[in-house]
Amino acid sequence: FKLQVGVTDQTKVLTQKPVLVVLWLYLLARAVRNVRDSISRSALADELFPGLDPERQRARLRDRLSDLQNLPASLVQCIVIEGDRLRFDLTKCDLDVIRLRDLGAKLKDSSGQADPTLIDRGEALVAGLAEGEFLPEWEAFEAKVKGGRSGSTEVIEQVRVEVARSLADLLISLSDAYIARRQPERAIPFLERVRRSRPDNEGAARRLIAAYLETGQPTRAVAVKVELG
Repeated sequence: FKLQVGVTDQTKVLTQKPVLVVLWLYLLARAVRNVRDSISRSALADELFPGLDPERQRARLRDRLSDLQNLPASLVQCIVIEGDRLRFDLTKCDLDVIRLRDLGAKLKDSSGQADPTLIDRGEALVAGLAEGEFLPEWEAFEAKVKGGRSGSTEVIEQVRVEVARSLADLLISLSDAYIARRQPERAIPFLERVRRSRPDNEGAARRLIAAYLETGQPTRAVAVKVELG
């Protein structure tokens, strides 16, 4: 997780405040899952402070929302409070997983005939994405605040699955673009990355077998066939 405002790294500004980072990231994840998502104050208070009586939960949430106003304005503006409900406004930030989803959809629709500029953007995006999961620090942040006593991780897990699927789709679309250009050697790194993260993706595996064979790597092709069973 990295949070940058302009050229300034603001990650520590947020991560040094355990409750606020959980609140901020939880609302972010809900918005990634569903851009129209919002949550009531009472439900959010129960997520952040499980085990307390409702009155104390609401009081603590009011305090943390007050603390939120002390963060840099660029972070505060992402959290929208509308009466009793709160939501994360994705239009106020540039999020790599949103670009991943949008660019992947465009490349997939191109059926291997993507514009070179679109391919370049896709390559640059995946090059900047680590091979880990969405918000790998989430469990550590949550444990500091709630000791694992809430269901909010379910939301994070759902987004992790979606992000992994979107990344696989983008990698396969990039490989298809190079295969269509008769450059299977350039498709292989993308397909190998899918195999590492999504070994159950048969479409990627079969593309990789074909690319290995076309580039004179039969031993590797056989190894993937064996893994497929």
